[in-house]
Amino acid sequence: MRYRPYGKQDTFTLKDITSWGESYPWVFDTTYGNILDIGGVSYPLLKMKRAGLSKSLRKFVFHMQRKHKANYIHFDCDANPVAGEDTFD
Repeated sequence: MRYRPYGKQDTFTLKDITSWGESYPWVFDTTYGNILDIGGVSYPLLKMKRAGLSKSLRKFVFHMQRKHKANYIHFDCDANPVAGEDTFD
């Protein structure tokens, strides 16, 4: 079983967002998950909130921005969870 930093509803919302095209060009769908280009967009957390993504996912993105200076986050279904972050099965 794999764990991710967001719940099932976020999975569906991310899938929807990738089909919206021009509204969210910084969210990409891959074979194994999603990539967020958070460094290439202004106010990504606010945009995530408006799209209906959970507080836990936004909190994870915030921590990755602040702690690790992340510009891209790849949510890979085969990757190990990030130590110290909340996960859902």
